[in-house]
Amino acid sequence: MNITIQQIINFILEIAIPGFIGSGAAFLTVKFLSKSIIAHALIKDLEKFKIQLQEKTEYLKTSLAIFANEKDISYQRVDTQRAEAIHSIYQCICDTSFILSTFVVGPAIKSSPVEKHIDFYIKLTDQVNKSTTVMNETLRKKAIYFDNETYIMLNNYFTIAANTNAEFMKIFLQYDLPNITIQILEEARKKVERVFYEQLRPIHEKTVDSFRFNLGIEKEKLY
Repeated sequence: MNITIQQIINFILEIAIPGFIGSGAAFLTVKFLSKSIIAHALIKDLEKFKIQLQEKTEYLKTSLAIFANEKDISYQRVDTQRAEAIHSIYQCICDTSFILSTFVVGPAIKSSPVEKHIDFYIKLTDQVNKSTTVMNETLRKKAIYFDNETYIMLNNYFTIAANTNAEFMKIFLQYDLPNITIQILEEARKKVERVFYEQLRPIHEKTVDSFRFNLGIEKEKLY
């Protein structure tokens, strides 16, 4: 039977002390016994409290460990998905940049007939159109994995590249093929070259810097 401290105190106050009142030796005995009993009860309560505290501590440790593990798995999953998103969109940028760099160089044989030039640029504009379409679709699907600054930067690259390509394609809408000259194509190529080096190349370099930082390859950004 478990006896509480309050029951012991009530016993001493209501029964023991009144029963031994008037006897000094009896009073001292009761006083000693009461202290011993209270001390024993306190020790028992303290041990019980320690056991309960240990049980709660172990429970909390287990709960925290499970929570931390779940969070760690969640963060790892997000990091993996972010890395895949970065890889996907960066591949789009590289593909588009490669095609536009070919645009900038122009036909391998400058002295070839205008028909060859026209065929060369028609194929390139089609490739850029497909590349920017893929980039736009990829960016739309992966937007959640990029901070706002990076997203705006990537969207700017897509917009500039797509618009530049559309401007070049206007040549084939404004002129009948027999009326297109090498000079017209060359003027349009120069415009693509300026956009490529002055606008797209800086965004490409900043994107590389941002992605390397986000992937933990670099400790700080250069731009």
